[in-house]
This record gives sequence, C-alpha cells and structure tokens, in this order.
Amino acid sequence: MTELQFSETGTVVKITPDGKATVLLSRTKACEFCGQCSVSKEDGMMELQADIPPEEDIKPNDKVKIVKKPKAQTRAILLLLITPLIGLLLGVGIGYLLFAPKEPLMALTALLGLILAFITSTIFIRMKKWHQGAGLTITKLTLLILSSALFLSSCKVERVRISGSKPQPFSVGLSTTDDDFYPSDAKFLESAETARLYMSVPDSVFKRMEGKSFPKDCRVKREDLRYIRVKHYGFDGQVHAGELVADKTVAPWLVSIFNQLFEQKYQIERIKLIDDFDADDNFSMKNNNSSAFCYRTIAGKDKLSKHALGLAIDINPLYNPCVTYNKDGSIKKVEPEEGRPYIERDASDPRRITKDSAIYKLFTENGFIWGGDWNNPKDYQHFEYKQE
Repeated sequence: MTELQFSETGTVVKITPDGKATVLLSRTKACEFCGQCSVSKEDGMMELQADIPPEEDIKPNDKVKIVKKPKAQTRAILLLLITPLIGLLLGVGIGYLLFAPKEPLMALTALLGLILAFITSTIFIRMKKWHQGAGLTITKLTLLILSSALFLSSCKVERVRISGSKPQPFSVGLSTTDDDFYPSDAKFLESAETARLYMSVPDSVFKRMEGKSFPKDCRVKREDLRYIRVKHYGFDGQVHAGELVADKTVAPWLVSIFNQLFEQKYQIERIKLIDDFDADDNFSMKNNNSSAFCYRTIAGKDKLSKHALGLAIDINPLYNPCVTYNKDGSIKKVEPEEGRPYIERDASDPRRITKDSAIYKLFTENGFIWGGDWNNPKDYQHFEYKQE
C-alpha cells in the first residue's frame, strides 16, 4: 500500500494535472461532528487532495494511506470550536463593561456573543475553499484571542454608575472602619476631600445607630452598609459637613451626586444621621434633615421602606413634604405637617425640588426615581434607587 503525506486510508478517485491525488475516504469523528466544510460529502465521505511523491506511481482506484491530518480539516475544527470561545469571552467582557453588576444582562450578553460566533463560524466553514482564502492558523487565532483580551483589559470601567448617563468624576477618600480615619467635622472641612466613602460603618458611628436606626430586629447586615462624609452648602451659604449611611451598592453613586451638588453650590440645610433625632422620621423631617438609612416600615404599612434597605434618601424634607391625598383629591396628610405651606412646587424657590432642579436631574440620571413623580402620595423629598 502506497503512503502519501496524510493520516487516513482512502481511494484515489482522480489525478489532477498539477500532480495531486484526490482521495475519497470516510469522515473522521471530528468531521462527523462538523460536516460543514467543502471537503465533506453528503454520503458520509470526504475528499482530500494530497501531493504525490515524485517516486510514487499513483493511479485512480489505488488504495493510499494518509499519514498526516489535512490542514483544511484542522482549520475547520479550529474555526468551529475556537471561534465560539472567542465570542463567549467577548460577550462576557462586553456584558461586564455595560451591565455589571446586573448578572442576568451579563449572562444574556455572553450567550448572544456565543450564538453570533457559532453563526459566523458556520458561514465561513460553508464557504467553498474558505480555508484557502482565510489562511486560518493557530498562531492567528491565538493573536486574535490575545488582542481581544488586551482590548477588554484596556477599557476603563467607571464603576460610579447604576444607569442613565455617565457619572461625573468625583473627589473621594476611601477609608476603613478604623476610628483613626474618622475625623471631626472641623478636620473634615479643613481637608481637601469633597467626600469620604468608608468601606463599612466605623465602630463609633455604629454605636450611635444601635437601638435606633439599626434596631435589634434589623435584618440588614452591617457589612452591607457604607458610611459617607460629604461637604455641602447650607441655606446660610456656608460649607457644612454632612454624614450618611447607605447600602454598599448605592453609596458610590451618592458620593458622586453629592460631589456634583457641592460643585453647583446646591443648598441643603443639614445632612445628619437620623439617629441624632432618635431615628424619629417626623422629628428629622421637621428639622429639615436630609437622611438615608433607617430601618423602618413605610408610614401606615407593614412593608419595609426603601430607607430600611439603605436605597433611599430624603432631601430638605421640610420644604419638600410627602403629601397623601384622599380619593376626592383633598389632602389627607402632610409629612411633616410643618411642610404644608410648601406643598405647591414653586420653581422660583430653590429649596423646593421640581423636575427643573439640578438635584432632580442628577438623581434620575443615575438610576433613581423621584417620589414627586408618584400619583399618591406625592413624596417630593424622596429619591430611591430603581431596582431592576
């Protein structure tokens, strides 16, 4: 039996003028899996071309042994198997850049990348003589994978965004729970920082919260909360130190928003922990205190408030009260009652939040919804993160 330079046994069907033998042989297991390229036949056979050694006298119908795998077959297998892998990796990377930390959307993007890669590889394999023009090699595939990985790693992910437009850059100091990093208001105001984000709640702060905004039956974990120091302009035109506690997911976005409010000199009377008001929401609102986390239910209901999860914040509540209406349109309740004179949205009063307010635009552009857009109640002070 004459040996050529491939790796299967088959029958020579013809000799081409340029001295090559066309060999008919059974498909390999790899080709049974693939079966898409131009060398495959519908009857389970495949045709390959092999160079005839000068010393061999090969004629049609001769049996030959192919001792080396054909390049076309190898390239087809590489294209069919590796291209989907590239598509999956690209899908995962793009999903991470666009949708993190929303796992369902990230998974969907990865799946779409895989599907598109399968379609692409099938189209290329079905093209006649695709392997001759494409010149696909292991080296080229490796370079393609590396270049794709390099592209993804070079993309700068701005993780200060939940949804909407891109967040603005902000000045923020990252700190730990050590009380050595917990400056007094005076020291914080002297610092160059616009805001300081703590990676958890410092012990001294948590002691103020225990039994108040963080009761014994609190189902929210302390490690899921973040402490924030912010600078803000008051109604007196002076810069004041504020503090907030919020969910770990929302905290960076709050830092970004309050940084921009500070740059715009947006006036907020006070930003203190609601624990300074014994975690009494009405007492805090009467004093026009802006606050976020407080483990409590919605007023008049058993359902937990978004504040209980650290996903909501109230801004200048005295001038932006929560108004509940009766079915006939009359006012049923105003919270706080002292905010009744400020129910109407007067855009000329910068203390009252309207859709034209800078604070409305900043929050809604960064994934929050405004209670003033609700039908009943109208909660003009309230912004909460829109969970999807």
